[in-house]
Amino acid sequence: MGFAPEDILAVINLPDRQGYDVSFKLMSSLDRFWANFARVRDTEGWNKFIFIPISKPDTVIVNVIFWNESVPPQDIVVWLRRHCDLVSDLTKNRDDDGVWTGGWKVLVKLRQHNNITLHLPNSFFIGREKGVCFYPGQPRKCFKCGKVGHVANVCTVVKCNLCGELGHLSATCKNVRLTEVAMGRCLVLEVTIHGRRLRFINIYGPQTVAERIQLFNDVKQYLFTSIPVVMAGDFNVTLSSGDRSSGRAVVRDSRVLSNIISQAGLSDVFTWGGRKPNFTYSCADRSSRIDMAFVNPTENVSGISEKVVPYSDHLALFFCLGATRRSDIGRGLWRLNSSILDDLYVQDCVHSLFQVQLDRVDFYNNVADW
Repeated sequence: MGFAPEDILAVINLPDRQGYDVSFKLMSSLDRFWANFARVRDTEGWNKFIFIPISKPDTVIVNVIFWNESVPPQDIVVWLRRHCDLVSDLTKNRDDDGVWTGGWKVLVKLRQHNNITLHLPNSFFIGREKGVCFYPGQPRKCFKCGKVGHVANVCTVVKCNLCGELGHLSATCKNVRLTEVAMGRCLVLEVTIHGRRLRFINIYGPQTVAERIQLFNDVKQYLFTSIPVVMAGDFNVTLSSGDRSSGRAVVRDSRVLSNIISQAGLSDVFTWGGRKPNFTYSCADRSSRIDMAFVNPTENVSGISEKVVPYSDHLALFFCLGATRRSDIGRGLWRLNSSILDDLYVQDCVHSLFQVQLDRVDFYNNVADW
């Protein structure tokens, strides 16, 4: 299996011909053994052995560091729950004087699949901010190719940071194109999903009327395109007097936004088909609908709802954007060939997908909604 004597801590011959107890020096070597064994277990020779896992990974203290103190701890918790089980609350790392160093620590239990420990990645992104994650026993893997033995800055693999595919860099990526129209206020993302090109525009409206008008005018040029557009976000402005609990009349920036949306041929998703939208933000005794989403009225949109979420003081907007109303070819719905479920790779993919969704149960009122 490719192990050297220096990888082994001990091989103990158990009494009464019960077998052997093999111990590795590093937990990463044990993980490598189980990964290798999964590939050869049914081959001649290996199929005569029975391997019984004895040791399980203990809980570990994970340290997470960002070089930006404004990353919300709730987002870090959500990311951690996708990869491991939290045993304690997320706490700040402080120096001897009690000053926060910008890092976080938390006690977690690592998950296993087929006796292989599922380690946390060494680095990851939350939005545009890169974080580093480390703990005792964590294998140091290359961020680009995922292999052990080198780090990303000396890796020869060419990988795109936007779409994750190999063979090209983000500067020449044709799958994803990201444009920051206004720092911290507007991102334009072009991406190909199932062969269909889409343009997503994410808005976070400024606090003043003049700045909002400037932002809306800057975004206008990205709305007039043959690519289907989805524009959504916190606009920090309402479109009509009915979008405020006070019923106050709209002001100049509201009219600017309404005119731009009308000129671009977009429709408000949450008033689709005469639907009555909900207020998305409340402060003291006032409520308003400042979070909105706009798409072309020819799109097939379903599952429209506003929901309370633990990571924001605004309601989150949910809707499903389907294909165009008319299918170009084929009979419509795709039928699953259930025989592929016997494939181990497919089973692992389904297991991983289900695990991610399982971590989101806490975001719903009950299991039925989840």
